[in-house]
Amino acid sequence: MKEAGYSPEKPLKAKFIIANGGTGQMLSLPMNEFLQQSFKEIGVDVEFKVVELEVLYTAWRKGAADESMAGITANNIAYVTSDPLYAIVRFFHSGQIAPVGVNWGGYKNPKVDALIDEAKQSFDTAEQDELLAQAHAMIVDDAVLVWVVHDTNPHALSPKVKKFVQAQHWFQDLTTIGVD
Repeated sequence: MKEAGYSPEKPLKAKFIIANGGTGQMLSLPMNEFLQQSFKEIGVDVEFKVVELEVLYTAWRKGAADESMAGITANNIAYVTSDPLYAIVRFFHSGQIAPVGVNWGGYKNPKVDALIDEAKQSFDTAEQDELLAQAHAMIVDDAVLVWVVHDTNPHALSPKVKKFVQAQHWFQDLTTIGVD
C-alpha cells in the first residue's frame, strides 16, 4: 500500500456491498466490521453498502461492470459450491464473467482458463485435482479475492457424539446423531 502511495493517513477509499445477514457467513456484520478494521490498518478505508441478502445476490449476478454497481469496489458474499471444479469454473473462468456466471469482477487469465478447460475434459480425478491446484495457485497469486473464512458445515467436537455422518453439503440430517 505504501508503494502505491496509500497509508492510514492517506487511505485508499473502497465501498463493499454486503448483506445484513443470511449469507452463510455465520456472523456477517461482525465479520465485515473486522475486515473493515483490518483494512484500515493498512490504509484502505472501507465503507459498506448494507443490503438484504437477495439484493446482494442480484448485484453479484449482475457483476461489477453493471451500471448498478457504480461506486462499488467489492462484494462480500458466501455461497455454497458443490465441488472444487464447479467452484473454480464458476468464479474464475473468463467464460463465466457476469451476467453469464458469477465471475463478478471480470477476472481473466488465459492460463487459468486453459487449466480449467483441461480439467473439465478429464475424467481422472487426480489429474483434475492437479490442474485445479495449479489454477488455484495462480488465482491466489493474482489476488482475485480475499478469502475470509471457509466453514463448510456444522462441526461435532465431542467424543460423546456418535453415529453422525457429515453430509457433503449445507443440509445436515441431525436426526442420526447419538450421544453417549
